[in-house]
Amino acid sequence: MIIVRLLNLSKKMIKKNSIEMHACHLLKTLEPAYSEIEKILKNEEYEIALSIRYIGPSGFALSSETFSRLTRICKNFYIYCSEENEIADST
Repeated sequence: MIIVRLLNLSKKMIKKNSIEMHACHLLKTLEPAYSEIEKILKNEEYEIALSIRYIGPSGFALSSETFSRLTRICKNFYIYCSEENEIADST
């Protein structure tokens, strides 16, 4: 299995700390290539995984439409929530 990670794609593009805005930016970038992504998703040698990492006390909101669109472009979807930065920064 080959895993390719696209980290912090929207971090530099979206200044507001909104998961919805970051997700929509990611979708705007990747959905035009959906036919190619679909080929990768069907290939057992590859995996596309998306993850949301949220740090803060109040949680976040993500519309069901956006969540549904995100799940179309990956095999696995992970959500990590923490009140403190317990996850090492990958950048």
